Amino acid sequence: MKLAIKNKDLPKQDLNIGDKVKLEESLNTNRDYPFVYINGEIILDEKLDTHTGILTENEEIINTDIPIAMGYVIDDIAIILPYYIQNCTLMEIADALKEQYNISAIYISDGENIPVVEKVAKL
Repeated sequence: MKLAIKNKDLPKQDLNIGDKVKLEESLNTNRDYPFVYINGEIILDEKLDTHTGILTENEEIINTDIPIAMGYVIDDIAIILPYYIQNCTLMEIADALKEQYNISAIYISDGENIPVVEKVAKL
């Protein structure tokens, strides 16, 4: 694993799939914006700074059986939060991110406040 890096420097790293890196900062505040994957669509609103804000704005389409996931965007990469993946796969999320927002790489967080992230796809 590489030494800890600043969150904003993650998109500049030349990492292979499976490589892990420790971030120096929490994703809650040191990222561009959150996204929510709901039933095949990425909902990303730069004005809504939290997942809760996005979910509240879209509550009419949410139920317990639909595919849903959450994560964050930094520049042109996405970091998926592992404890918010329901009824979908990483590749379904990755495909939607690439198609809708031209994301170049997908990482998954280990779920810690200051996480270790693993590169899971290059798009």
